[in-house]
Amino acid sequence: MKVYIIGVGMGAADNMTEAAAAKIEEADVLIGAGRLVDAAKKSEKERFISYKGKEIAEFLRGKSYGSAAVLLSGDVGFYSGAKKIAESLAGFETGIIPGVSSLAYFCAKLGISYENVKTVSLHGREGNISCAVRRNKRVFVLLGENPCARLAEYGFGDTKIYIGERLSYEDEKITRGQVKGFIGYEFNAPAVMMIENENYDDRVRIGIPDVEFIRSDVPMTKRDIRAAAVSRLCIAPDDVCWDIGAGTGSVSVEEALLCCEGAVYAVEKNADACGLIEKNARKFGADNIHVINGEAPDCLDGLPAPDKVFMGGSSGNADGIIRAVFCKNKNAELVVTAVSLDTLTDVVKSLDELGAEYDISQIFSASAKVMGTHKMMTANNPVFVIHIKGH
Repeated sequence: MKVYIIGVGMGAADNMTEAAAAKIEEADVLIGAGRLVDAAKKSEKERFISYKGKEIAEFLRGKSYGSAAVLLSGDVGFYSGAKKIAESLAGFETGIIPGVSSLAYFCAKLGISYENVKTVSLHGREGNISCAVRRNKRVFVLLGENPCARLAEYGFGDTKIYIGERLSYEDEKITRGQVKGFIGYEFNAPAVMMIENENYDDRVRIGIPDVEFIRSDVPMTKRDIRAAAVSRLCIAPDDVCWDIGAGTGSVSVEEALLCCEGAVYAVEKNADACGLIEKNARKFGADNIHVINGEAPDCLDGLPAPDKVFMGGSSGNADGIIRAVFCKNKNAELVVTAVSLDTLTDVVKSLDELGAEYDISQIFSASAKVMGTHKMMTANNPVFVIHIKGH
């Protein structure tokens, strides 16, 4: 038996490629979601309604069909279940037939090219939608939940959007407007969205000026130290980061801007500071920051394992925090800042006991301030920066 995994386009029968139609005609059984099997209009064929790989493999096992067609919406290479289904069908001879993706179809309808479009799926999954919109001129979204309220919350209420509902069907609908006009709107599924942000900002920012952050009397890691610490972490786009003792969230924001497809967990015991972190996350459009109001290491157990960790405050719990980090991920990379010799001593003792590799720098910086008719340099406290590369 040959099992073909077929992308049938948007769903309407005339949206299929000739290759897809030919394999469907050849197949003895059609498998897939109900709307896709119905759209194939092959009433004489046996049907099995399922899109789960294990169920499909179990159904086909022991059957004597000449060929079977597994129908998937859109294209098999674009946010498709084809990969998992193919893995479940490892014992079968399989073939993959591509189809027309919703991205290609919708862009054709809008009259735009899509080589520089960022794609995000909110269909059955979470996505850092605000991060994507902040960094890209155009973002294409496969819709599940309505992201408009979230986008407006993070400063994109006036951004232009195009919504495509029931693409390729007789009741296809394409609507234009602004994000704020579609808060609470219920989409007629399947639905997609194109977001156009003319004011996108794709800069890589390390060492954001202190004045850009919303502040109070909550301590903040200053620009020079923050830049040195964050640069040492070498954060990748899909990293999971922790910021322990997050304060105003200045480090959390810089981590979040770098791991735009990952997540930042900002851990802070001060409830007022947690409010500041949330405000700064919204100001910088960083919806991948998750604020954890609690004291480390006690509140770390429920967090996902980190790839990169910054510890700017430990409240005397440095050893417990470091051990909690490496218990989650022994290969995590960690940067600790310390102003006092006592904190430095505690950190070094813990690292030596763990057998971790580390290096230590001490950073001295000064800022110019106007004093009368002169500009004078005012020294900041020297800070130790300890960089740990797993253990």
